[in-house]
Amino acid sequence: MYLCRMLKIIADSGSTKTAWALSDGRQQETEGINPVLQDNDVIQMTLSKVRGRDEVDEVFFYGAGVRPEQQSRMKWLLGEAFPKARVIEAESDMLGAARALCQHKPGVACILGTGANSCKYDGERIIEQTPSMGYILDDYGGGSALGRMMLLELYKGTLIQLEDAFEDWAGMRLEDVIECVYRQPNPNRFLASLAKFAALHADYDEDLYHLIVHNFSLFIGYNLGAYDLEKTDSVHFAGGLAYTFREQLYEACELEEVHLGRVIKHPITGLQRYHFGQQ
Repeated sequence: MYLCRMLKIIADSGSTKTAWALSDGRQQETEGINPVLQDNDVIQMTLSKVRGRDEVDEVFFYGAGVRPEQQSRMKWLLGEAFPKARVIEAESDMLGAARALCQHKPGVACILGTGANSCKYDGERIIEQTPSMGYILDDYGGGSALGRMMLLELYKGTLIQLEDAFEDWAGMRLEDVIECVYRQPNPNRFLASLAKFAALHADYDEDLYHLIVHNFSLFIGYNLGAYDLEKTDSVHFAGGLAYTFREQLYEACELEEVHLGRVIKHPITGLQRYHFGQQ
């Protein structure tokens, strides 16, 4: 008897890029998808670039901006893009990170990338979550908060000794920084991009090193205290910032008496394990 193989696809999407993985091993990247920030035409254009769309039976999409009020719209857009799919899920990037980090076991999962978020997870769904208040009011632990804090210290505080090095690296002066933050689109992405400078100098400048630790400590204080953790409970992290500065993250967790668990850069590998059973 001929058995038709089910083909599944997973997407891990941020506002900048989307990682796609098919259960037959094919992978690709497209532009980011965020239903809060993008209209249907833009999202459909990005989805049209996904290879193998006409073969897919099941779609599992995890993305920034997939809030409850956006789920039905996102499912409809995915249904249009994957016409043969019989199963379509559209969930938040936070649930994607939790499933990637914790698999089918309960735990606390965090995202530290451009922004920052966290949740308590029961092995299948999010059961508790502190609110994410965005890059102006919050996002401590993330790249945009680190960039914001670093700029203040570069021009008015403890990192003045790095000002010239920063301006040479960035190719801009203070007036250009102000332009990018207050007059150009996506200031959160600009601020987060400055983490690359921090990565170059953190091992050589003690003040910068401790600023990064402090950024993570603020995240822990504002987010993880709400979950009533036991000292033996592990807290897991996903995201480029967490992975790049995992040494400072470990130190912040030690200071705040939090047990650091897994730290991964990209959730897509863990999501393949969750949905495909791949090791």
